[in-house]
Amino acid sequence: MSLRMKITIIVVVCLVIGGLFSLKYYQPMKESIDIKTEGKAMVEESEGFQPIEINTPLDVVRYTFSTVYYEKPLLFSQNFDAEQFFKDLVKVQDHADNEIIGEDAELYLIKKINRNGLLEDVEYAEPNLSFSGDLTVKVKLIYSDEKTVPLTIDLYNTKDNPTYYITSSVWDIIEEIESKVK
Repeated sequence: MSLRMKITIIVVVCLVIGGLFSLKYYQPMKESIDIKTEGKAMVEESEGFQPIEINTPLDVVRYTFSTVYYEKPLLFSQNFDAEQFFKDLVKVQDHADNEIIGEDAELYLIKKINRNGLLEDVEYAEPNLSFSGDLTVKVKLIYSDEKTVPLTIDLYNTKDNPTYYITSSVWDIIEEIESKVK
């Protein structure tokens, strides 16, 4: 067998394996992630100071958007990488008409995402795993005014702590929403 033939076979095998990997890690949007019932139960459990497990990408997405739907600012912030969320809170003053601090700043972010209560449902696709080990999930926000917004959200966790956190900027999410609903 010639060298050219061997290289061709290797390339074809790599393409097939890459295609199978892509098919395995790309799933079409699922139905609703149920922010109204399962998400509500998670929010209520957390408000009762019961520790809740957020050990899957689906859990962090469900919990995050449930806190958005039910407008729970103190619970909302727990889902994000602390450093990134702090940077996002500082930027609230740049966007708000008057001074907003503390829980009101977090509520301001929530209302931007839920478009003042119009968030109706969220769809979720299985995450894509990057070579660095970070995860990217695709969600679709569905609003009661029939607007939909596809989003990509970055997540991370560590070997020592299986809890997932969102590393995407809240302002990037808000800007994506605002650009899609004009």
